[in-house]
This record gives sequence, C-alpha cells and structure tokens, in this order.
Amino acid sequence: MTLTQHDSLSGTLHSLLTDRTVRERNKELARSLVADGYPELTCESLLADGDRVTVRATVANGESRWSLIAEIRFDGAGKVAEYHDFLVPAVVQRA
Repeated sequence: MTLTQHDSLSGTLHSLLTDRTVRERNKELARSLVADGYPELTCESLLADGDRVTVRATVANGESRWSLIAEIRFDGAGKVAEYHDFLVPAVVQRA
C-alpha cells in the first residue's frame, strides 16, 4: 500500500484531534476535582499539555487571598497518576 499526501494529512489531523480531545478531557477532570474537593476555591486558569494539567485557583480567607497551584498528571484512562500542589499568596491588583 502506497501512502498518499491525503493519508499523511488524515493521520496528522487525527493525531491533533485526539491530542486536543485528551487535553480537554483532562482539563474538565481537573476542574471537577478542584470544584468537588475544594468548593471554596475559584478556578482561575487551567493549562493542559499532554497528560498534565496545571491549575491555578484562589481562595479568599478574610483579608488574605491565596492561590493554589496544582499540577495533575492523568493516565490514559483519565485517573490521577501524579499530583503536586502548593499555596502562594495571591497577587491583588489595585486600580
């Protein structure tokens, strides 16, 4: 069987769509984990790269605000394979 340009393009397109689908699935899983586990947190941003998602979420505790930065790695089945997090003081922008 001889590969044509169409076959190569189809394979590339399939790979890109599959990668994007996995990234979006992992972002939704991370968003759900934060929402279910820490209802007081507000998810500020999610960044997915391959099987890893980085989450930045903030929590207000009286006068202080903190950001949770978490990196979650998912396996092929969508289960958490690795998790790291840390808290940092949130940056408050004043007008």
